[in-house]
Formats: sequence, C-alpha cells, structure tokens
Amino acid sequence: MQFLVAESETPDEREARRESAGKSSGETYAATLEQMRPGCTITIVAPADEDPLPLTPDEIAAFDAVFVTGSPLHVYDDTPEVRRQLAFMRAVFASGVPSFGSCAGLQLAVVAAGGRVRKMADRLEAGIARRIAATDTGRTHPLLAGRPAVWDAPGIHGDEVETLPPDADLLASNAVTRVQAAEIRHQGSVFWGVQYHPELAIGEIAAALRRQSKSLIESGLAHDETQVEMLADQLDHLHRAPDDRSLKWLLGIDDEFAREDRRRTEIGNFLANLALLRRNEEHTMPQTLSASFDTRREAEMTIERLVQDHGFERSDIFVAAEGDDNSAGLEIAGSDRESAQPSPETRDDAALEGRIKVSVDIQDDDRAETVRAAFAEFDAEHVDVD
Repeated sequence: MQFLVAESETPDEREARRESAGKSSGETYAATLEQMRPGCTITIVAPADEDPLPLTPDEIAAFDAVFVTGSPLHVYDDTPEVRRQLAFMRAVFASGVPSFGSCAGLQLAVVAAGGRVRKMADRLEAGIARRIAATDTGRTHPLLAGRPAVWDAPGIHGDEVETLPPDADLLASNAVTRVQAAEIRHQGSVFWGVQYHPELAIGEIAAALRRQSKSLIESGLAHDETQVEMLADQLDHLHRAPDDRSLKWLLGIDDEFAREDRRRTEIGNFLANLALLRRNEEHTMPQTLSASFDTRREAEMTIERLVQDHGFERSDIFVAAEGDDNSAGLEIAGSDRESAQPSPETRDDAALEGRIKVSVDIQDDDRAETVRAAFAEFDAEHVDVD
C-alpha cells in the first residue's frame, strides 16, 4: 500500500524532536505504519515548509491513505506555515483519499473543513489523556471498535477543537477536552481523527514532557522540573517494561495505555476500514440516472416503486416528455385509457408525441442499482447517466 505522511512541524521543530525523541513526528508515523503494515511504501512530506511545491489533489489521489501528524504550530495563527498546511489539507479532502490525523492533525482537518480551534483556557492535557469515553455515535463507530467504555491514551496538547465543521460526528470526549475523536466528511472525502496520540511510543511521551516542562510548570500541572522529570522517568520505565503491574498501579493506567497494540487501536481500525472508506468516497459523487418509457403508466409505476418501496424523495425524481411536445407516451395505458364506469367515454386528451423520460438524482452506487432495477422492472429503455 502507498501511504502519504504529512509532517506538521517546521524544520527547527523536527530537529528538536529528533534530538529528544529520536524521530520527527512524520518518522514516528512512518515507523508505526511499517510495523503495522509490513511492505507498505511511505512518502513523507512537510507541507509547512517554504521550499517544496504543494501537492495537487490528483497527485495525492495516487496514495491509499494520508496521515497527518501532530505539531507545535497553532492552526488559528495566520502564518505562512499554517496557511500552507491548510492548503495541503484542503487538497487532501479534494483528492478523495481517506485520511487520519492525531492531535494537531485533527485540528488541521477541522479548520480546513470549516470548523474552529482555540487555545485551551488555563489548562493543558499532558502525558495521559484520562477517562476518554465514546459518545452514543462513537460506541458503534468503526474508528473506536474494540475500545472499552472508558480508556486512557497518550496525549499532550494546549489547543482544542472548539467547533466541529458541518457534516462531522463527535465520537469521543473526556472532562478536559470535548472533542477527543471525530469523523469529518468533506468534499466527498472521509477523515478520522483523534486529539490523543495512538502513534506514539510511551518513551516519546516522556520526551515530549521534558521538552515542554516549562509550559507544564506555568500551567500548574507540575510544581517544578523535578516533578516533570519524575513522571517522565516513570513513563520511560513503562516503555521498557509495559507489563510492570506496580508501575501501572502507580500511574493509574491499564493495558489500553501500556500495551502498544492497544494504544494503536484507532490506527488499526482506520487501516482495516480503508477499502470501505475509499468505496464510500467513490459512492458519494452525485449523479442522475434517466430512462424512457413507452407509456405514462410505466413511468408512474416506476416512480411509485422508488418512493413507496425504496424511500426515494419525490423531489429527487423528474418526469417529462422526451420531445418538445407534451406526451402520454407512445401508446395509451392506465388512466389514459377509456374512462371507467359510470362514464365510459374515450379520452382524447392523451397526446401520443413520444416517450416519457424519468430522471432520478442519486448519491451512491447502491441507490443507483435500486433505480436501475426499478427501470428494468417496468421495461425502461435508453438508461443513461446524465
């Protein structure tokens, strides 16, 4: 499979992360994906950088999936780096390729699709995102398949989603941050994202705490650097010994946080559903199916079948003569025949000027097959996609 990983960091931030954690955020995602999908091909790009030419939607469409990393950048800042990132994310949506993002990756998708992100007021979520719970929608959503009712996850952020964009679903929340997981549908594409970090090793969270110790102290989460270092040391130990029961008890976490395969649940679910997500994107392109009928009765029966049996809206169905003149079809049928008793008079207002055309607006391939079947049932001819 061909994966595109978009690093949301600037060059200086990438180098700082390599020095403390051994990898840039994009390199972490690449390593995670290579472990989860051996043999995959990964291309890393840096949309925030000034030098590279921006990828077009057609170029992005060559990939099977796009992954957008976290970043220290703030997507509400009107800077050249942020503008370039947003342009990239809009190109991803326009490409039709399924995408996944964590932390700032979620925030980037939210703003690119029309939502809002803000700085968290007088608080941070750092180290362990506690007691995340699925919403009613999230409980049955495939992104969170296999998660318990409540779970902890690696997380470190000072910004949060304020408002989801139109056509998005809130999938999980906790007491600190309302939007912990979401699905966004935009321009025919699907994005799954989380505010936490399923891609990170626990040692990388420890390194992030050390890098941001000043912010943790200023926010009141830690009294001093000694406290930050103590928690970072415990996380380093857990990274080396994820089955250490005493350390899990001390940190107040379980295997959802400690075990690598459980931390990666959302990425695994995204990869498992890639074929479905791409198929959904392909099916969301609107189209109109049209067919012609010899009689007005056949056209009317087709419409009733679609409305009554299959739930189509009458406002999505259009009927007209194929030619310029009003017509009852090529032959008399149904209510255009001789009137029934008690007034058996032959009607002379059913002009035969050509076939009847029925057009149906549809949004996906499954509905298209339903329309085609109804057309065939009532002997339609010349079925076309307009």
